[in-house]
Amino acid sequence: FELQLKEWDGNLRRAAVELTKEWRTDRYLRRLEAQLIVADGESVLVLSGEGDVIEPDDGIVAIGSGAPYATAAAKALMAHTQLSAREIVEAAMIIAANLCIYTNDQFTIETVSMEGSAEHSQAEDSESVRAMPLPSDAVPAGDDDDDDDEEEDEQDFSSEHEHLPSEDVEEDGDGER
Repeated sequence: FELQLKEWDGNLRRAAVELTKEWRTDRYLRRLEAQLIVADGESVLVLSGEGDVIEPDDGIVAIGSGAPYATAAAKALMAHTQLSAREIVEAAMIIAANLCIYTNDQFTIETVSMEGSAEHSQAEDSESVRAMPLPSDAVPAGDDDDDDDEEEDEQDFSSEHEHLPSEDVEEDGDGER
């Protein structure tokens, strides 16, 4: 994307459209299952692997498995709090991480100012994350009992099928067979 942005002298919309045109016409890239968020001082765009350029009405976007949760949380926080944009992002990510099993609670937030300087921090090191007005344990601890289910299922299966000959199966370093 940076190459397209340089080619079009920083015109974000034009660079986004040209990149998605390239994705649509390329034999391999047209099946790209990815999304990209790009922004400048005036607009925020989501580029999809299908070649779509999407501009949200309210300037709030999220991509990935936790996107619906993060978007909903950010919209609610925008409407009902006086938090800064960074604080809204942090709170929305914490909420998404607590609701979506595929969303990690270790994230990096980069802030870009109008002058172009970037601020970069790890969210778990930021004091503002710890001082958020939202609880970071929105999901009750008792609900996270899925870890033991796989072991119990394997034990149940092995006791039900004791008459079957066992195979020596080795696990690789990732715990897969």
